[in-house]
Amino acid sequence: MTFWNYINSKKTINDKAIKVINRLYPVFRNTFGYGNSARRITISACVDSLYFYASTVYARVLRLKTVRTSIQSVERRANIRMARAYRTRGHLASTILANRPPLVLRIEKRNILYQSKKKQKLAWSLLQERPSAPSKHQELKEMLDTIIREKWQREWEQCSVSVWMHELVPSVPERDCPIMRANFYLSQALTGHGAFGAYL
Repeated sequence: MTFWNYINSKKTINDKAIKVINRLYPVFRNTFGYGNSARRITISACVDSLYFYASTVYARVLRLKTVRTSIQSVERRANIRMARAYRTRGHLASTILANRPPLVLRIEKRNILYQSKKKQKLAWSLLQERPSAPSKHQELKEMLDTIIREKWQREWEQCSVSVWMHELVPSVPERDCPIMRANFYLSQALTGHGAFGAYL
């Protein structure tokens, strides 16, 4: 498989993911439909799985900005549906609302764990800040979770948009943070994007 075939396969996955997200719309409405837990499970099973499947094959193209941006664009749609937010929200803000680390980082984590299991050489951007990776699988997994959270936090701190939301949520939320159990009205309050008369 050539380098361009890897990129084309990624485009195919993006197209499939968009179709899945669109089909989930009837049960992912803003004011009714599935609850937060059900939405998280559904997105993980129906959308994330498309990217995780065979990700070790196409992972070499993840370093390209165009590929990462295309994944972020699809992920933003999924997060907005999950958090019941307005579609004007950007990618990074949508990850905070949905309380899910960026998908690209989670794909890298999955590939690192796979290569570690297969005793292959680990060469990923997530590991650049660590001189050596632990040999035990669970320790490596915990270290990657910490790295992802730190990187997610840095990206959020450097975000030049979503100023209002950054004032309210300065740190990336914990996994089970109660305030991030979003609903249609809370999402509007946190982001400043919604059905406000001042914008009409």
